[in-house]
Amino acid sequence: MSDYDDPGDQNVHTPKPIARCQDTIDMFGDAQSKAAKVEAVNRVERNSDEAWMDVAFKVVVALSRARAEFTTDSVWRRLDSAPHEPRAMGAVMRRAARAGLCVKTDRVVESKKISNHRRPIAIWQSLSLLKKGGA
Repeated sequence: MSDYDDPGDQNVHTPKPIARCQDTIDMFGDAQSKAAKVEAVNRVERNSDEAWMDVAFKVVVALSRARAEFTTDSVWRRLDSAPHEPRAMGAVMRRAARAGLCVKTDRVVESKKISNHRRPIAIWQSLSLLKKGGA
């Protein structure tokens, strides 16, 4: 008999398992989570300052031509201002990837940006240098 099966302890209450309601929203799902991500980035992009997005994109263009790899920390360091919604950087990077400038790797580093609290951020690989035969 284990410590958990002690029949002598009448004061121990064992909770019953919670039944799953049919109305419960499924919080997990590969297709749904991907769709939600795309919609979130689209929404941020629609509501972001176009001038800021263009400047940030030009920074990514310059970085992808100068470095084999970079992170969004490198992009932020070269910007004079921030958008009202910092997640706009995701839309900038998506645009850069679609333009064939860079690709997100499966590697991460800790961000040095204070507001990121050292969370992991993606390392992006330049495709511009690969096309030129540089990297």
